[in-house]
Amino acid sequence: MSKYNNDNLNYTEAWSVAVSALSGRKSEHLLEAGNVSNAKGYKVCYISDINNFSFRGLGYGDYNISSSSKCEKKIKKCKVPVNLNCDCGFYAFYDQNKAFYIAENYRGLVPIEVELFGKIIMHKDGMRGEEQDVIRIFLSRKCSKSYCNREGKYLSNKKTIYNNKKKYLVRCERHKTNENYIINEINKSKIDIVRY
Repeated sequence: MSKYNNDNLNYTEAWSVAVSALSGRKSEHLLEAGNVSNAKGYKVCYISDINNFSFRGLGYGDYNISSSSKCEKKIKKCKVPVNLNCDCGFYAFYDQNKAFYIAENYRGLVPIEVELFGKIIMHKDGMRGEEQDVIRIFLSRKCSKSYCNREGKYLSNKKTIYNNKKKYLVRCERHKTNENYIINEINKSKIDIVRY
């Protein structure tokens, strides 16, 4: 049972915010609700570079601590970033419990807190913005290896099978790899790191 409040969370809805950019279809619960100038939200990602704090989104695209969105479509790229006719932009939930719920069920994903800027389209469960700053990374206290509940002391490099790209996972002493960073010694001057 999840330790996060997921009484009102429809798992399909939670994922649709993150992956609607891939499918190209609009979900019914993502109705246009207006524009704001900045907003704080939560999402999940992979850590792809621990020295420069680079991240990999669930759908597509890598981003840094501060990034601007660009349309990733191969055909018919949108001319105006973040508009109702395209799914480009940075996605985030309003409720951190939705991001934590996904990360808890898919070990290796890291919940992060972000602030969106520029043009922002508000939806029922989340928002989509033109620019994004990563404010905080939440790292689990337990190892991300399946069925391991040991204390995770390291961020260990693991290359993904499908594209040979790096991602850093929380690992214990037993499951660490050759390239490791001790979590308590990571430079926290660039970003806030919180253990949960």
